[in-house]
Amino acid sequence: DFPVSEKEVVTWISVAVIFCCICMSVPIVHLVPLLTDANFTLEFATSVLMVLMFCGAFGRILGGMLGDIIGALPAYILMSLGQTVSVIWFPHISTPVGIYLLAAFFGFTYSGVMSSILVCTRVMVSAKFAARAMSLTSFFGWTGMGLGGFFGGYFFDLYGDYVWSFAFAGIMGLLNVLVLLQFWSRIRTLEKKRKHYLS
Repeated sequence: DFPVSEKEVVTWISVAVIFCCICMSVPIVHLVPLLTDANFTLEFATSVLMVLMFCGAFGRILGGMLGDIIGALPAYILMSLGQTVSVIWFPHISTPVGIYLLAAFFGFTYSGVMSSILVCTRVMVSAKFAARAMSLTSFFGWTGMGLGGFFGGYFFDLYGDYVWSFAFAGIMGLLNVLVLLQFWSRIRTLEKKRKHYLS
C-alpha cells in the first residue's frame, strides 16, 4: 500500500544513491593520500582509515536502529546530511585528534547511509519486486562509488591538492539530500491525497 509506484521508488533512490555514493567514495579512496600529502606518516594515515571503517561497522547498526525509530527515509536523509557536512572538512583539519574524530563521525554516517538505502528499498517495494529493486539501486550505488574515486583523483590532477576533490564530494552529497527531500515531499503529498480520498 505504499503511495509511490515501485518503478518510481527505484528511480528516486537510484538517482539519490549515485550522488551519495560519489560523496562517500572520495574519502574512502583518497583519505590516505590526502594525509600523506599533508606530511603525516603512512602509518597514521592508514590508522585513520581503519578508525573510519571500524566506526562504519557501528554506523550500520545505528542506521538500522534509527530507521526503526524515525523511519527508513528520514534516517537516510539524516545520515546523508551528516556525511555531507563532514566530508568537506577533511582537507581543512590539521590536528591528529581532529582528524580521528572527523573520520569516526564520517564512518558512522556513511555506513548508516548504506544500511538506510537497503532498508528504504525493501520497505517501499513488494516482496516479489525486492530482489530486482535491490540490484538496480546497488548498480547505481557502485556506479557512484566508481565516479567518486575517479573525480577525486581528477580534481587533484587539475589543482594539485584535494580541496576541490572533497568540495566536489560535498556538493554531490548536497544533491543527494535535495533529491531525498523531494522524494519525501512527494510521498507525503500522495499520502495526504489518499487519506483525503478515503475520508
